[in-house]
Amino acid sequence: MTWDFFSSKIVVRNVPFEANENEIKEIFKSFGTVKGVRLPKKVTGSHRGFAFVEFLSKEESKRAFKALCQSTHLYGRRLVLEWAAEEDTIENLRERTANHFVEEGQNSKKRAKKSDILQSLGAPRAEA
Repeated sequence: MTWDFFSSKIVVRNVPFEANENEIKEIFKSFGTVKGVRLPKKVTGSHRGFAFVEFLSKEESKRAFKALCQSTHLYGRRLVLEWAAEEDTIENLRERTANHFVEEGQNSKKRAKKSDILQSLGAPRAEA
């Protein structure tokens, strides 16, 4: 793995909904000074299932990433780590996530219909 691009901020995905900021911070603080942990919230008040962890320095974030990216679990869920771009916003993350699920040639701004997704998976189409 090349370490050409890394920042002092890490995106942690697949965060269990039972987890809180203090629990996330506990996992990362042994690798350096954690500047902040942010769990973006839904309108309902619960968090969205991912977090931003920012370290004081890039070296600390690199050390944490190397140690934790392979197999770190919290409440039985494997945490998925990736580098956050310095300008990452919730909208950028949503768009990048949506791009993983949108086939080439489709407009990424539109949501796919449930029937189209089921059809692409090979499920039989329900008749009305």
